[in-house]
Order: sequence, then C-alpha cells, then structure tokens
Amino acid sequence: MKHILIKLINKIFVENSEYYQLKSNKNILNPKSIISQIERKNKIIKYNYKEHELYIYNENATLYHIINSTEKLEKLALSCKTEDDGICLDIGANVGIFSYFYKYFNPNSIIHLFEPDERLIPVIKLNMLSFENYIIHNIALSNHNGKESFYINNQSSQTNSKNKECVEIFGAGDHIKEIQIQSSTLKDFLNSNNIKTISCLKIDVQGAEFEILSDSPDILKTIDQLLLEVCFLMDDSIPTINIVSPYFKKSTPINSIIMGADLKFYN
Repeated sequence: MKHILIKLINKIFVENSEYYQLKSNKNILNPKSIISQIERKNKIIKYNYKEHELYIYNENATLYHIINSTEKLEKLALSCKTEDDGICLDIGANVGIFSYFYKYFNPNSIIHLFEPDERLIPVIKLNMLSFENYIIHNIALSNHNGKESFYINNQSSQTNSKNKECVEIFGAGDHIKEIQIQSSTLKDFLNSNNIKTISCLKIDVQGAEFEILSDSPDILKTIDQLLLEVCFLMDDSIPTINIVSPYFKKSTPINSIIMGADLKFYN
C-alpha cells in the first residue's frame, strides 16, 4: 500500500500540468507573477487568491500547494466559523494559510500557531501581518517535553514530520534533512498559558497526531471543534480516530486528501 501512495505523490511534481492549472484557475489572479517569482528563485512567493494576498515558501511543490491546498484550507477554516471570541490552536501551521483564513472568518479569535521549521516563520508573519491577537510558537507538540528529531522534506515542507517514515513517502532520502527541535505536550502548553477551553483545534502533523492526543485525551472535553487530517495508510490513523470519537457527537469529512480526508469532529 505504501508503494501505491508513493506513485500518487509523484504526481505533485509534474510541472507542465501545474503551470496549465495555475493559468486556468480563476481564483489565482497573478499566475504570470507567480511563475516569474519562481523563475527568479525567490525564497517566498506572493500570490493573490480571490481577494486575499498570500505567501508561500518556494520549493518543488509550491505550485501544487497554491493550486490545491489554498482552497482546501479556506474551506477548512470556513467550516469552523463561529460567533464567539475563542482560542484556536493551529498545530502544524506550515506557512499559516489556515490561520489566515480562520482569522479572516473569525476576526475576534486568538490563534496560537505551532511550526517547528524555522524557515517558515517569516512566511507565517507575512500571512498574518494584517491581523492582531496571534502568537507563533517555533516548537512541536508531542507526547513529551524536550528536544527531539524532526524531518524536513526540502521538496515539500507541508510533508515535514517527526516521523521519518511519513516524510519518506513524499520525498527521496537525499531531500530529507534531520534537525533537532523543541517540543512540548499539549497539556503542559495549555496549563502554562492558562487555556481552559478551545474553540478550534486543528492538527495536521503528518502522522504525529496520535502522539499529541494520546498523551492527554481528556483535553478533548474542552474542545468545541477538532480538525484532523487522516491518511488511512498511516499506522496510527484508526487509533487516532478511536481516541477522538468518544468525545464528540458528530463528525464529517471537509476535504478529501490522498487516501484519506480532513475530518471535523464537533458536538
């Protein structure tokens, strides 16, 4: 099954079809500028999606994520539009596009963004520049506190993970770099920041979801809405769902992903 997923992932890097999709996508308003920025090898690419000015880290999968991920993240954030002024945790923020849309739809919210890859922090700051009440944490959430290994895919930062085998599905070994990062448990983070309730918890950490949630599953009692990316070829996908399900009355798929889905759990 792993080999099937690898074949599907390789489609991400078919550039000719992506250039066509970029130019033909009515939501992307500056395709020529995007291509020019990529050709100039800019580290950060600015693009206009609908009425939004967004930024993304420049790598092999940039076009794929502009074309495919932006709309999915917008849809994910829109599904959590709420009337309260609560707290959102974006665990696995990448360049902050989900948090951008969440703040756009919930302007009075407070957002904590967690992103261990320090290369992406300047991009997050650009995406969140027009907002207030957000905090960027250059750490990972895990099942323990301290230092641990983190694996970066230089072809696609959205596939970075603490689990090396999850990254290897998306990139060859010579494109994967191991670094040391700081980690914290979700429970300790919430306690140290005196956070009692969470309006929205979004977790997209490429196979490390189980580690985060299994450490203190009772935290799920304090969450109104949970967004979880699940790939059914990952070993911990079903155990993760089994942890989450008892705490929520309802669940629904928001987006389809490769051999899985973005799921929303709520009451």
